[in-house]
Amino acid sequence: MSDQIPPTRRARETARVWHVRRNALIAVSVVIVLGAGAATAYTLHTNADAKTPATSPSTTPGQTTTIHTKPKQPQSIIDVIKQHNPPRPLSHDTPLRVWVGGDSLSGELGPSLGNALSPSGIVKVTVDFRVGSGLHDHGLRNWPQRAPLQMSQNNPDVAIFMIGANDTGVVTSNADTWTPEYRRRVSEMMDLLGGPQHRTVYWVGPPPMRPNGFERGARALSELMADEATHHQNVVFIDAYTMFADADLHYTNRIDMPALHKTNVWVRIGDGVHFNNDGADWLAFQVAQLLDTQWSITKQSGGKPISVTIEQNGGSIPGYTNHTYPRYSTTTTSYHGTSTSSSTASTSSTTVGSGTTTITNHASTTSAAKATTTVSHVSTTTTQTTGP
Repeated sequence: MSDQIPPTRRARETARVWHVRRNALIAVSVVIVLGAGAATAYTLHTNADAKTPATSPSTTPGQTTTIHTKPKQPQSIIDVIKQHNPPRPLSHDTPLRVWVGGDSLSGELGPSLGNALSPSGIVKVTVDFRVGSGLHDHGLRNWPQRAPLQMSQNNPDVAIFMIGANDTGVVTSNADTWTPEYRRRVSEMMDLLGGPQHRTVYWVGPPPMRPNGFERGARALSELMADEATHHQNVVFIDAYTMFADADLHYTNRIDMPALHKTNVWVRIGDGVHFNNDGADWLAFQVAQLLDTQWSITKQSGGKPISVTIEQNGGSIPGYTNHTYPRYSTTTTSYHGTSTSSSTASTSSTTVGSGTTTITNHASTTSAAKATTTVSHVSTTTTQTTGP
């Protein structure tokens, strides 16, 4: 009897083996595909937060600018800066040098910040603002020319710049017409303020403003500035827009101040642009907290208060009283050709040299020529400034 398998039987056996092998291969392939898919899904899920969205704004013709990058929290940027550039020790003889510049809103922020930090005895604040100035138009103040002079003259450890309130008109529905050039100017200023030593720059965006056209412009500028700051490792963006907006990110004249345990605080004046004293103090409080985090001001404070210097020719700011309190004893303020030191009343001022300081307080104007009070224990000095 032959051991050979008949042809028909051999064919059936071969077909059966082939089917078994094919099914095994299919099963292995499915496992591989599913495994790869799961790994891909896991990778996408775990890396979603780490990915950096597109950093350039939408430039579709006819569309309003949209920035897709969410601003990083100031605290996280400061932590990185401290790692790469550890803060030096501070003392009364070697204080933290802070320069505050920009438009009229910076002229409100600066003195309020000085009031908050001068009593520490280890912080020197210099304020150089110009009412009506911006980056779009250099007619009132050419900041790209001015900034290097101020950085050279004051050599600040931190440069704080608040701008944009006068630039909202540049924003149009077509991003192509304004975004590239304005971004270039913002980037240029960030570099000029940082300088070759890459000093820390606190860049404060514009708050919400009225009417609606100003608000849309302020929001677009704020988003662009926040986005550009991500390209400069030494720049900390401070989002004043969100800070002073309501829950729907629109203009409001009242906000809550949870850190100060205050609610429904009036912070703006009737023009829909400027802060009142409470608004300026709230912004200064936020900035002072960041400076304290970076430089440990509270832990090192001590000694006599250090003067606040406000450079001249800044102009008059609506709704804000430059309340440099006499208890700071060495406060120095100089602008518009006049040094002003106010005590409890906003009408108290000291005239130095020619001209008078006019403070517009929303409903009334007080001139040093009408009411002049000399506070004997306050040093008053006029600071001359060169540059545009």
